[in-house]
Amino acid sequence: FPSTSATNTVSIPSARRPHRVARRGPVRSGCGAAGLDEATLGPRVLPPVVGRWVVRWLMCVFMMLLPVPSRSGSRGGAIVRLGHHRRIAGRHRELSPSATSRPGATSRYRHLVGRAFDTITDSMREFIESQHVFFVATAPTDGGHVNLSPKGYDSFRLLDANRVAYLDLTGSGAETIAHVRQNGRVTFMFCAFEGKPNIVRLYGAGRVVFPTDPDFAGLRERFVGSDAEAEGAVRSIIVVDVDRTSSSCGFSIPFMDYVDDRPRLLDWGRAKSDEQIADYWREKNTTSIDGIPAIDHPV
Repeated sequence: FPSTSATNTVSIPSARRPHRVARRGPVRSGCGAAGLDEATLGPRVLPPVVGRWVVRWLMCVFMMLLPVPSRSGSRGGAIVRLGHHRRIAGRHRELSPSATSRPGATSRYRHLVGRAFDTITDSMREFIESQHVFFVATAPTDGGHVNLSPKGYDSFRLLDANRVAYLDLTGSGAETIAHVRQNGRVTFMFCAFEGKPNIVRLYGAGRVVFPTDPDFAGLRERFVGSDAEAEGAVRSIIVVDVDRTSSSCGFSIPFMDYVDDRPRLLDWGRAKSDEQIADYWREKNTTSIDGIPAIDHPV
């Protein structure tokens, strides 16, 4: 409000309270507006109402940080209350084998459970044989680059419940051969892109069988009838002894329709002579990208 001097009277127009008159003296903010100072009033304190709300707010924050023990019959663990909302802590426990195997467990989650076995089950066999593509993962022993390769064609065979093999076709790299020769570690993954979601993994120790090895001819007979076996410029056959298998859900995997195999590699192998293919192996497939020996002589 405007003021001209310490003795001026400042009127406060008010339609509702005409009986009020202005204070005399200079108009200042804070305590000085009433002619008082902090020395007269003492230290400032919060009003009792504000203090109670602050205490209540602090108590609410403290209670939100404390987990509430789960009640019998509730799923998945402690219920943490956040204001008017609730979230369930440990919902992933519904996916554990112990949670879904107990009597009365909710059956709608049973197919979500990741399950592990020490052999290839019949359901896995059926699923694997219906896939058009699979993935092979290997890695060097110390450092280096992890490799993941997609494989197509009719090139995978289940030899028995713990043994598989696939045709290693000519390519611009030989990472899988190099890594398997060094340490033998191999992981296969089969993923459903149509139908029910499913992911199957096979873990094991592998070995590389070259055409000069004595058991190559017998293994190759398992692939008779495959276009890849006849015209795919086969470098080797990778044989893996499987010691662990697993299945899990693939809910985030998109649907994709299978159209046909790409004939490009088959056309390339059909157009090359044995000498030209051997020269290609010598140029491109001698070592891995980390310098690990792969194909160290033409086979």
